[in-house]
Amino acid sequence: DYYAAAGASVFDSGNNCGMVIEVAAVGPFDPSNTGCLTLPDVTKKVMVIDQCPECTDSHLDLAPVPFASLVEPGLAGTCGVLEASCQFVPADLSCTIQVHSKEGTSAFWYGFRL
Repeated sequence: DYYAAAGASVFDSGNNCGMVIEVAAVGPFDPSNTGCLTLPDVTKKVMVIDQCPECTDSHLDLAPVPFASLVEPGLAGTCGVLEASCQFVPADLSCTIQVHSKEGTSAFWYGFRL
């Protein structure tokens, strides 16, 4: 549930797909949105899994779960867009990953599932 799509410069033509970013909310993107209350000292790690073509270069489009965990309970719909600090961090994965080819994989298309 902790994933994000990234703007072009963060996604870096796919080079940062699978990378983990630690996100901390600073406050609402629009300072006049006084109904948006972010949680201080809360950080969440999200994995970049896709590019967000409609986003600005440095934008992260967070999945609903990590977005909601950065704001006061029930305010995710009120906040809309957050000002945040972000940094790449080690993934610290400790599980065995198995990749399975999806049906229809060919010399021209490769699909997989974990």
